[in-house]
Amino acid sequence: MAADLTLRIEHASGGTSTLTVPTPVAIDEDDVTLASIRIDRALDRVARCEARVFRPDWLDVLQHVDRRNDEAFVDTDDGETIFGGRLDDWQFEAVTVSVFIDSFEVDLLDSEPPASFERTDEPDDAIATDAINLVDDASPVTVGTVEQTTDSIDADETHASPGEILRRLARDTGAEVAYRPDGAVDYLAERGTPRTEVLSPSAGAVVAEPRIRETLREETTNVRAVSQSDSDIFAEAEAIATDSDDREKWKVDRIDSTSNSRLQSRATRLANEVADAPEYLEIETTLDPLALDGDVTVGDRYPVELPAYGIDEELRIIEAVRRIDEAGEQVEVVLANRTETVSGRDGPLA
Repeated sequence: MAADLTLRIEHASGGTSTLTVPTPVAIDEDDVTLASIRIDRALDRVARCEARVFRPDWLDVLQHVDRRNDEAFVDTDDGETIFGGRLDDWQFEAVTVSVFIDSFEVDLLDSEPPASFERTDEPDDAIATDAINLVDDASPVTVGTVEQTTDSIDADETHASPGEILRRLARDTGAEVAYRPDGAVDYLAERGTPRTEVLSPSAGAVVAEPRIRETLREETTNVRAVSQSDSDIFAEAEAIATDSDDREKWKVDRIDSTSNSRLQSRATRLANEVADAPEYLEIETTLDPLALDGDVTVGDRYPVELPAYGIDEELRIIEAVRRIDEAGEQVEVVLANRTETVSGRDGPLA
């Protein structure tokens, strides 16, 4: 990571403001010892960035700021843009100001909802493309990489924003959506990449001792996905095969859809995830990205070894917080062996 960062604001009224994001050593530690930058990403939330700039610099540009229409970016000194989106808010500190930016996903979530969005037996990549193209004309959001995960699925949405349409489609197909700094939207079978570096207490890239945040053993045998608006429409899938004299354990997931194809896709996927990992495992740790081969991104899969707990399996990053502070650059991550049936998120089974 280049040491020098800038906050660049492209004003809707014309012109560009560029502010220095100071490294922690450039800030008087008697006044503030907070991170220069923090970027929060997760599989299921709007990505958010906090960039710290000097107070006088912010006061100089504040009169030109149009929070709803301006575009904000964080750039490195070698020209890479590491975050882009819309200004959300700012908070004054002693000698600095924390500027908060949401990813361009908010453009899709805030765009005008069509009165009706209907598709029948279409591939999901075509539906995803149509949803992204509904974005407001004033937005820089464009269609990025769009992958097909199913060749036939329905869509029936009323007064839902393009962002909501896309989120629900991804939920029902198992696809994942990523927003690039320039506004391009990717609809992918899976975000991230498989990694070969082993994460363990002895690994050089592991800064903080890996900690088990949650573990939960489930014996779910069957899943039923039910329409919230019509309980007579549902689909079922088997997670664990049972004999006639075995006790079954059912879980019910309710979604806002009356499409049989969506309900069946949802039930099958949730059942398969529980079957593949009956014991839900969630681990958190802090990584040194400079000690790893490539950037740490949400969706990456890593082998994780915790001998003291008998853990030796592949886990996936479901949350990542990238920080640059007085300790240098670090990434706090949460890894898990499930992405949908996850406690505290949209998953209904944990």
